[in-house]
Amino acid sequence: MTPQGRRSRLAAHHFATLLSDARHGDLRWLRTALRRLEKDLLACCHGMRERTEIRRRVAEHIVGGHLSCAAPWPATRRALRRLDALGYSNVDRRVHFAIVLGRYALKRPAASRTAEARLRLELHRIKALPRRSPFRQAYEPMMNDLLDSLSSQARSVQHVHREA
Repeated sequence: MTPQGRRSRLAAHHFATLLSDARHGDLRWLRTALRRLEKDLLACCHGMRERTEIRRRVAEHIVGGHLSCAAPWPATRRALRRLDALGYSNVDRRVHFAIVLGRYALKRPAASRTAEARLRLELHRIKALPRRSPFRQAYEPMMNDLLDSLSSQARSVQHVHREA
């Protein structure tokens, strides 16, 4: 195994250990622990790609923590912007976060516009895949359902505002 492969395995082990020790719902602890781990892992990295990937993984875990705990939208939006600035490793990660953001937006309507825009963009990208693509078959219905739920939520909110 290459030195980079060993470092990658070690990083994955550290992430897994940290996340298994995570205190459910304690985002401050999670952010602090992930930033500390990021600093330690970056000290061992050599190449720019490897360093960027470590930063991405930390940002993904922070965003995941915010979304799973239904943290307030302003804090979640900041974490999401950091991840967007770093970019996504692949289409699967981008689609994953669009879906999780859509589910989050059902609990936090302030995030609805952002979630709908991301879901529509990723759905457009998925539809470029062949119809028989397992990736497309798995995610397209899920994303359409989320978009329908977000749209009906937006309509009900508009209806309530009109009545008031």
